[in-house]
Amino acid sequence: MDRHELAWAAGFFDGEGWAGKSKRGVQSRVNQAGPDGMPAVLVNFQRIVGVGRLKGPQVTDGKQDLFWWEATSRPDVGRVADLLGPWLCPVKRAAFERTLGRSLAPRIWPGSASEERAWAGGFFDGEGSTYLEKHRTHASYFVPRLYVPQSSELSVAVELIRLKSALADLGKISGVRRPGASGGPTDVGVSSLRRLCNSACIFFGRLLAT
Repeated sequence: MDRHELAWAAGFFDGEGWAGKSKRGVQSRVNQAGPDGMPAVLVNFQRIVGVGRLKGPQVTDGKQDLFWWEATSRPDVGRVADLLGPWLCPVKRAAFERTLGRSLAPRIWPGSASEERAWAGGFFDGEGSTYLEKHRTHASYFVPRLYVPQSSELSVAVELIRLKSALADLGKISGVRRPGASGGPTDVGVSSLRRLCNSACIFFGRLLAT
């Protein structure tokens, strides 16, 4: 199986996926909202891992329809863990290990630059966004932003450090913001058009290819 596709799927799962025990046994799921039917990223994820079912939509007034990929058997959850485990960051690796009651294969990242960019593309597919923000001092001017939030119980999320590294150390990590006693979200932001273009060129080609 293509290592870059597995790295992309692991990045996507690091951004949006979870695994845990259920009343019937074990379960793993990846949510994704979309206005135009089943999101292509979920279809792609299912194709790569080769198991699980696509479900939705769940319709809620005022929100985009919610779709999800789901695996509910131990063999299927185990397959996903074994395929993606070597590329996953610590939080999702630990979730699979708790769920399955066993260790996963050793991590293999940071791997090649192209594999790390593939992981970054998947992570951005799950968590990232781009938008224009009003300039702080120049009226009628806008600043392009690349924004990726990620929560962490301790300090800066490992996923954001890895993402910044995959982007050739472009952008900056801000936070941690703490709305309460628990850890708040942190984010990677790119603060200029040049940096946004450079960052996008690094891995958006991989996003489009998948």
